[in-house]
Amino acid sequence: MTRGRHWPPGSRPNVRSGAVTAGGALRVTISAGRSDQNAANGLRSVTFGAVTNARIEVPVQAGIATAQQGTGGFTVQINGNPVDLAFTVTRLTPGQATTVPITVVDACGEWKTSSGRGRRRVLT
Repeated sequence: MTRGRHWPPGSRPNVRSGAVTAGGALRVTISAGRSDQNAANGLRSVTFGAVTNARIEVPVQAGIATAQQGTGGFTVQINGNPVDLAFTVTRLTPGQATTVPITVVDACGEWKTSSGRGRRRVLT
């Protein structure tokens, strides 16, 4: 685990996530939070835990030299301190819920979140 700066409760810059549907898949962007005290904060790694009904695709982008994909249980190491990481989540079985647990590591430490879709709506 990468250790970051210890932040007083409530002052750590939040990691942000956003998602849009694109051609039946979910396009997700994770962004490192920045603040006046940590203006150069960037992503170091993203771990995708045990997913439910999903395939994850991480394309080549800033900090990622080789595309990666799988059904969870893998870590993407990120180089160069970029602020954003984009990836796509595709449902394996249509009409069933999809959940992707995510652990983001930035200069401030770990941040746990999730992304996915219910049977009919986007959850992020």
